Amino acid sequence: MAWAAWLLLASANLAAGIHQASPWELRLAALTDLVHLGHRPAFLQGSFVKNLDYKLKLRICSAYPADAPVQVDLNEVTIRKALEYKSCFEYTGDMRSGDNVNFKVAGLGSGSFTIDDLPKEDAVLVLVVRRHDKASMAVSFTSHVFARLSGPQVALLDTFQGSSDSVVEIQQKEEDKTETLRYNSVMALDEGSYKVTLHDRDSKQEYPLEAESDEAYVIIRCGVDSEVLRSYKEELILYPASADDKDAKAAAYPMAISWALLLALVYGAG
Repeated sequence: MAWAAWLLLASANLAAGIHQASPWELRLAALTDLVHLGHRPAFLQGSFVKNLDYKLKLRICSAYPADAPVQVDLNEVTIRKALEYKSCFEYTGDMRSGDNVNFKVAGLGSGSFTIDDLPKEDAVLVLVVRRHDKASMAVSFTSHVFARLSGPQVALLDTFQGSSDSVVEIQQKEEDKTETLRYNSVMALDEGSYKVTLHDRDSKQEYPLEAESDEAYVIIRCGVDSEVLRSYKEELILYPASADDKDAKAAAYPMAISWALLLALVYGAG
């Protein structure tokens, strides 16, 4: 009942454009403060849920602008050795009450949350690792829970650090109507092909989105505009990726292998 009440409250706040921090997010924020002060806490306890009678998808994305990747562990087992910036992955393995999911970012410290409650429905948890602020390398987190999926849904999460007047718009292909998405909000979609656009007065970036039945999508505005540290341009992360994007990445991999083999043959012949 406590989990359901928190979910309803979080959904209501997201619809209003407000992100209500859950108890484990508040604990993660406390970790960020410790990291910023130069301490290395052994662990940070939070909470999530898993019932073996229901399906739980744990989707983790890195919106942490840095060359160093994020390591993600479930208890003592590494489930992602190096999660690169602007990348996501999905974990659907066994998770039980009492498990800890641990995060390590470039030696800055570690944070974890404990699986201790049991939901009564299928759910998708999105957990985004991000920069705490534009003037430090401290880490923070943004999250959202999708539940009761009866059609495609998309959540727009904002992790960009810095000043910006950009907007995110979505348009269904072959339709004239364009809708502006509010940051930190959730929107229901019809199935079909969409174009997502991030633009300001000077630039425009377009991303394809294929909305499929009962799927949950996350759009993350990432990047940092810093006066004291390296800046990273403002971009969007879309997950799960569209079919076109998956095909493009799959095609790029064998091409890179072919070029490597060709160079090896050329230098070998010399």
